[in-house]
Amino acid sequence: MIPYIVTFSLTILFTYIAQRMFKCEENEKKQKRNIRLILGIFFSILAILIPVLLAGFRDETIGADVTVYVKKVLERTTFGLSFSEFNKLNSSTDFLYNVLNYLVSFITTDLNSFMFIVELIIVSLVFATIYYYRDKSPMWVGMMIFLLMYYNRSLNLIRQSISLAITFYAFKYLREKSTIRYFLTIIIAMLFHNSAIITGIMYFVYHLIKNKKTSKTKIFFLTILICLLLVNYGSILKIFINVGILPAKYSRYIPTGEIDFVVSESLMKIVFMLPILYYRKSLCKYNDDNEFIIFMIIIDFILMQAGILSGYAQRISFYFGYYYILLIPQLYKVLSKKRYNVINFLYTLGLCVYWYYMFVVLSYGKTYPYTSTILGIF
Repeated sequence: MIPYIVTFSLTILFTYIAQRMFKCEENEKKQKRNIRLILGIFFSILAILIPVLLAGFRDETIGADVTVYVKKVLERTTFGLSFSEFNKLNSSTDFLYNVLNYLVSFITTDLNSFMFIVELIIVSLVFATIYYYRDKSPMWVGMMIFLLMYYNRSLNLIRQSISLAITFYAFKYLREKSTIRYFLTIIIAMLFHNSAIITGIMYFVYHLIKNKKTSKTKIFFLTILICLLLVNYGSILKIFINVGILPAKYSRYIPTGEIDFVVSESLMKIVFMLPILYYRKSLCKYNDDNEFIIFMIIIDFILMQAGILSGYAQRISFYFGYYYILLIPQLYKVLSKKRYNVINFLYTLGLCVYWYYMFVVLSYGKTYPYTSTILGIF
């Protein structure tokens, strides 16, 4: 557990320092600003590299999917196949993931190097997003939430974690009303993991909610509509598979009635949502994006409950739950310092308990205990 604790602590610390360096006063001299900018970039690189190195140095047993497909696909790049042949051989994995493997193989076929590159993509995109949103949401809190909720998952759900990071970054284009860039980014995410198709609805939801003419009644009925679609997503999956949008392998995610419901995660989401819903008016007044973001975490919670029908619902929920990374830190901006310190302490404690229970006790994704032959950690 020590490797994770040290990594998380240093990453959060360096993110905090980077944030302080990027915050320049208006009356600062140009030379001082440039020094602060250089230091901000330096500490940002450190904040990104530390969790990336931990991921790259890990043994192949850390993360169940590494031995399931990551290692196998990478090894096939040594067969001397053309990309067309390689892609056909790996038809069970998504197109851009195969492209990434094929391109990396020109440099190295070392598994640790590949895992380093994959994690670099994920962490860099998450960091870039919280940096973009830094004026609204403190960076270090956002990074803490990513590390405790999603970092260990990224060591296991490789393809989806790349897709999650890409769709999270796409929020930038929603805010900038750059429709073409948004959908191009979503398409790229889909080519890493088909499940990203669900994020296409975010564009329409965002603009509907942001439209001041949209009544609360319409938003209410929109929530009901999305809930109905999610409840019946098994039938929708069948249609997507039949028309060829999704490959046949996704038939295993069609609800079977088997229970795959993580009580601890649902309880955590309730605890997280209560302060947000209580301070909803203040959050929305401070930042008009928050009405949309709160909507996203409500959908995330509904999908978590749909885990009773299928574990795939929980995996889809990650696309919506990622918005906690931007939302929770904003409580810092709308609460008094004393109140925020209490809530932040409770959130931090809750996240630590959640991380310990999910990834240590339940060993979700098989990322604990951490071992590394390279670092001599056994």
